[in-house]
Amino acid sequence: MLARLQQFIAATLLVLTVAAVAIGVKIGATWPGPAFVALVVAGYGVVLAIEFAWLRTSYADGDDARIRIAQDGAEIGRHRGRIAVHAPAAAPYARSWGGETEVCLPGGTLVFARSRGAGLAAAKLDRVTLRSRGGGERIRLAANRPTHAVKKLLQDARMPPWERASLPLIWSGDELAAVPGIGVALAFQTAPDEAGWTVDWRPEGPTRGRMHAD
Repeated sequence: MLARLQQFIAATLLVLTVAAVAIGVKIGATWPGPAFVALVVAGYGVVLAIEFAWLRTSYADGDDARIRIAQDGAEIGRHRGRIAVHAPAAAPYARSWGGETEVCLPGGTLVFARSRGAGLAAAKLDRVTLRSRGGGERIRLAANRPTHAVKKLLQDARMPPWERASLPLIWSGDELAAVPGIGVALAFQTAPDEAGWTVDWRPEGPTRGRMHAD
């Protein structure tokens, strides 16, 4: 749908340019001058209005992750009825962790801090990897709570789709151990006074700023 919109916009600008030249020829001007400038400026105004209107109304009942316009190294997206300018989502990645306190990843930095009685139980971790979401992950955060889809937990936390794509998940072997900002899986939680690690995800770029209400 967006591709068709962009084709329509390109055709509209072409028509405006031809019209400006025709007006210039009709009035005997060697260069369209003011007529050309006025029509092109008006055309770009129409283009911007159309694109923002499309963002505000398209897929109103669908997934915000599908609503993106790339421009000059950034993207314009829609999340919960608001338009945001943000850095592009990171490409899928996976990296092993060997006890570093800071790990630079696509989209941000994951910070580990030693703890006692909080966070990930150090003794329960084995072959730890940090991976972006692949889809379908599930986690159980408490004995009195069922297993939940990670996507649903992130949506409930009101995390925009471009931040969800960059968020690192912490795996121990083949088991999901923790989701930064959400919680630690029940099987990997520390007991009182047990040595552990707390984690803090610090996204980079304008991922949390410049939100505009519809």
